[in-house]
Amino acid sequence: MQYPQTRYSDTLASGITATALSLTVAGTAPTRTEGVLTLGRIQSNTEDVHFTAVAGSVVTIDLRGLSQTALTLTEVAGNRKVHNANESVEITTHHNYDTNNARKDEVETISGAWTFSGIASFTTRPRITGGINDSAGNESIDIDATGSAVNQLRVINAATAGNVILTTAGDDADIDLELQAKGTGVIILEDAAQLKTSAAPTANAQIANKLYVDNQITLAANNKVSVSSGDTTSGFLNGKITNDPNSYLTWAIVNPGADEDWQGTINATQSSSGVASANKLVATDSTGHLSNTFVAARAYTAYESISQYDAVCLLPIEVQWFDQISDTTINLGDSNVRRRYGIKFIPSATTSTLTTMQFRAREAVNGATALGNLNIRIETDTAGQPSGTTISNGAATAISQATQQTWTTVMATRTTTWAAAPTLTAGTTYWMIFECSATDAVNYLLFGANGNNDEHYHTFTRLTYNLDTATWGSSVTNNTPFFWFNTQTYLAGLALAQCDGDFAGRAWRFVGIAANAIAAQASGEVYKDVATMTGLTPNVDYYLSSTAGALTTSKPTSEYGGNAASFKIGRAISATELSIEPGPKYYWGVSTATTTQNFQFWGKILTFEVSYSVYDTGTSDAVTNGSGIFDGSSNKSAFMQTNLIANTAAAGSSASNCIGADQAARYTATGGSVTDAGFTLTVTTTGAPDGLNYTWKAYLA
Repeated sequence: MQYPQTRYSDTLASGITATALSLTVAGTAPTRTEGVLTLGRIQSNTEDVHFTAVAGSVVTIDLRGLSQTALTLTEVAGNRKVHNANESVEITTHHNYDTNNARKDEVETISGAWTFSGIASFTTRPRITGGINDSAGNESIDIDATGSAVNQLRVINAATAGNVILTTAGDDADIDLELQAKGTGVIILEDAAQLKTSAAPTANAQIANKLYVDNQITLAANNKVSVSSGDTTSGFLNGKITNDPNSYLTWAIVNPGADEDWQGTINATQSSSGVASANKLVATDSTGHLSNTFVAARAYTAYESISQYDAVCLLPIEVQWFDQISDTTINLGDSNVRRRYGIKFIPSATTSTLTTMQFRAREAVNGATALGNLNIRIETDTAGQPSGTTISNGAATAISQATQQTWTTVMATRTTTWAAAPTLTAGTTYWMIFECSATDAVNYLLFGANGNNDEHYHTFTRLTYNLDTATWGSSVTNNTPFFWFNTQTYLAGLALAQCDGDFAGRAWRFVGIAANAIAAQASGEVYKDVATMTGLTPNVDYYLSSTAGALTTSKPTSEYGGNAASFKIGRAISATELSIEPGPKYYWGVSTATTTQNFQFWGKILTFEVSYSVYDTGTSDAVTNGSGIFDGSSNKSAFMQTNLIANTAAAGSSASNCIGADQAARYTATGGSVTDAGFTLTVTTTGAPDGLNYTWKAYLA
């Protein structure tokens, strides 16, 4: 029977004797018409009675002095008591109730969340809707109802050393147990798990255990494969092995007609895409790092179109300024037609660490710039132009006019900062925007650009915004403002470009040969060790040429000042294979300067060797030589030492006034700034003679 009321409290209107079978409540009678009442609990005069009817305030009783331990309604004569008026009358939990507030001797429907503690016994199956939660209230087991269900899960516990059994039960004679994982999840069996059946699997997804597999094949004592004698094919195994159509393997049967050996070898002369991949340099992560791999190349961006067999290099996706580089300049804010610049760039690496960027700028008039704030931000792209939409966190902190007025008319490196790092996603087109807030035809800004060295960098598109027409235009690709991310090295990643011997920035960064044509912003493979090509001349060295991407067998001069870099990149080992063996990186040149000279090598200098002659008015020439070695640390000195190797007196001169060993200290060469772009050398003379000629050779890392 289901009782809808499980709580009730009132008092006796009048006292009752120990044998009375009715009582009158002072207030409202119970709404239940049958159940157990507890009398006098509050007055420590407790007695449980069973009632069977309620009429008005009168409750009819059929059993007095109920046992408080029995699970059935049991009268105990000694439990009957006399009760006085105003004693408590309750439907409560102390008799045959668990701590979850459900009576064990009654059928109850429990709703909401209920907590059981201790031992709770149920004489019939509890009905649970929804599921069972753990002690913290978190979901542990969901229970879903199936209409007209007749089969169920059964759990059998075990004594010591026994196995706990999870099985099926129900009305059907054969009931499967199906385990399902959610979504792409899988069923995981621990290492020691065992499958007891040896039945043959009948579907691809079914598991074959060890016993079944062992029953399918037998090994002879010498571990040869034993083939049934019922096989009438000559040699048993002969003809049963299918040769790969590309002949990656060769095979043979030894002693056909018995338990044969099978011998297989990799055909070392065979070339295939699977084997050749080992010689390809491919991207293995979004930072642009490269490594050998046997798997197909992953996404790796080419920043420009590359032809098959082009020599390619890796260049950073930025335009960094170095000490040896002279700036060209572009104006900003001198007219409404130049109020904003946009530089298009496409990262090859995803990053969320950008906090600072550097650029080059100066004032047109010292301390007088009147352009308002300089705003730098990163916008998305729409149809090849800045969209006007700034990416999340893409606006850098504005650079005030007061700060600009401290820049003076000297071109220098400036820094902009992002308060919160924006996210740049690999392969997505962005625009770096430089915008001033006002126009002044006299007091404007000039930005440093790479117009003298643009070939050494990736090609970037620069657009100019016309405030009067509210349009972008004046597309330029050869005079990009310097911008580089100094939060971390190569923050926007690296991308492939064609090598070019005329431009050392694209020569020394050679990484390999393009295996296939690669479109701009597409991915591609690069041969690293041996390039499979066509039309090679065996046993001949190949160099970078002055044609972008091309190779040459003619060794360039590598003379500094306009000639192509002499950079050997490999040697042909056949008409179709180029062994990639990069040679030394060097330049040589002749100089008469006795002042500071900036050498733009576009590579980190390792050594600087010098041979030179000096001359003095009225004396004969003398030839000396020396050498200078850079010590490997940034911005440290290279040096020259002079040692007289020829000293011939001219007519009218004595040996004493010829240039001798005492002149060694009069000629010094001091290394200055060393960057990834070059090396600064200052040559000085002290006293006579009048001049200095020197020939040098620089080796690069």
